Amino acid sequence: MPWFKARDYGWGWVPVTLEGWVAVGLFVVAVTSTIIYFMYRVRTGLDGRRATFYGAIWIVVWIALLVAVAWMTGEPPRWRWGG
Repeated sequence: MPWFKARDYGWGWVPVTLEGWVAVGLFVVAVTSTIIYFMYRVRTGLDGRRATFYGAIWIVVWIALLVAVAWMTGEPPRWRWGG
């Protein structure tokens, strides 16, 4: 059974199994941890622009990993108009 089902409208996926929800939960934890880490680094002396740049790079990495997991374990993506 696929972890992610294709959305009824638009392009993308929705988690439908425990594994899919765990993947989304780990994504949320990873992004939240990245934000907290780089906020801490700014407060302890890292330049704000560098922290924003590095934080954005990591968030893009987390998004790419989530999309890769959904692509490999979900239904094939395509644009849908419902029904």
